[in-house]
Amino acid sequence: MGFLQRFYHASIFIPQRVREIKESSRHHALADGLLLGGIILLVGYSWHIAMVFEGYTRVSGGAGTSELLYLLRQLFILDIIPLALLTGIFLAASGVKGFGKNLELAIALWTQPLLIRLVLEGIPLLIPIVNYYPIPFVEVPQLVAYMWALLSLSFALSCCKSTKKRPEAGTGWLFSPYLAYIFSGMIAMAAVVLYYYPLARSMPLFIKAPTFVLPSVEGTCDLAAQKGKVVLVEFWNYRCHHCKKQVEEMNTIADSIDPSKVTIYAVHTSGGSQMKGQVQKLMDHKNIKHCLDDGSVSTVYREIAPYHRLRGVPHTMIIDRHGVIRKVIRGRKDASVILGHLSRILAR
Repeated sequence: MGFLQRFYHASIFIPQRVREIKESSRHHALADGLLLGGIILLVGYSWHIAMVFEGYTRVSGGAGTSELLYLLRQLFILDIIPLALLTGIFLAASGVKGFGKNLELAIALWTQPLLIRLVLEGIPLLIPIVNYYPIPFVEVPQLVAYMWALLSLSFALSCCKSTKKRPEAGTGWLFSPYLAYIFSGMIAMAAVVLYYYPLARSMPLFIKAPTFVLPSVEGTCDLAAQKGKVVLVEFWNYRCHHCKKQVEEMNTIADSIDPSKVTIYAVHTSGGSQMKGQVQKLMDHKNIKHCLDDGSVSTVYREIAPYHRLRGVPHTMIIDRHGVIRKVIRGRKDASVILGHLSRILAR
């Protein structure tokens, strides 16, 4: 079980770990890489893998392929590129000879930022109300991982260059094998709590949005007719105080979208066509189609799978090109948060 001890030492990334890699005659790059890759795939990409499977089995081959390509792209961008860059930096600057040892250093360094990222990514899965503020180009958990990796890189390079005598690897209470086993158990428990438990509760992930045809201010809202486009459905009611605050956010979203790729349906949940005047007064934008529900469509959406179902207003749903509900956002949210989720679904 030596690989569990190496994983534990990499997770706390102490000077002894760097020395161990430098001075050991054994190469563990393959075993360590497989362990790290297993954690990345089986934990960090567990939801993506489930979506690939459901895409092929419950939607269509095109949906499954789209999810698979998205998974591979994310894996390449988020993990393979950083590992390759770290290996290159170690080869150029560490002074440690051999590709295998420098790859081991990169794997050991990336372990801790990866675990931090996985925890940060898992929190919103367990507590859906948590949303990180969108920033350009990269998600907040990955940005934190990059910053931590840069700090660890400077530390690791100084350890590689240092000739200062350090404690022997494998000595002291910190190197107890029992700690390695306890730490690995904690990681497994965190994976269950932050990823597998929310995933099990959310299955099936791919729920087809019930189609509807509703009268609207502009004519009719026909969800089935929007196949091939991403649809943002906003359930709201003029009597709802938070919905009135959400109107400004919806206008911002409507200003930002490409109507040829995204349709916005604002579904007023009661009153039917009689609410036309009230709806126009409160929410009026050329890129928002106002759907006047008499309560029948809202009732249908209150009866779908628990993870997706309508529980109150405002309630935002993002439906992908295949008619699958891909994201549910409950309560009032800033336009930037909704646009962040929308951009990720458009990228699939």
